[in-house]
Amino acid sequence: MVRPTLPKGLCVLCKGSRNLCGKDVCPIVMKQQALIPMKKIDFSSKDLFGSSPPAFFVGRYNYPDVLVGPMIPPMIGKGKDIQILDRPDLWYGKQIEELVGYRTKLIRSAFRVNVHKFQNNKILDTSQELAMAARP
Repeated sequence: MVRPTLPKGLCVLCKGSRNLCGKDVCPIVMKQQALIPMKKIDFSSKDLFGSSPPAFFVGRYNYPDVLVGPMIPPMIGKGKDIQILDRPDLWYGKQIEELVGYRTKLIRSAFRVNVHKFQNNKILDTSQELAMAARP
């Protein structure tokens, strides 16, 4: 289904309450609601402890010097509890709010890597091992 292009400024008029775009739920409001639990996490420290990452991020901006890093869940879980955060094959039948919640629970750590000179990078090697771990 192709949606028509929305006029600029429609979100400003709607403010997530008038349903002017025709969507059942305002995507901006949904994202904000999903981020509320993340505000409880202390980001002042440089250390983050959680299960092994279910996903690995590779950026595309500033190519060939791209940002890469594991997508880290800031909690400890078992099996499907953590895997579902980055397994679209397990998402069938879930509500859109749940899916947004899954993705916003992952914290993207990033460091810059040149795609042509990535050998002998200790941080990259460790991150790859974590991402390939069989158990969280």
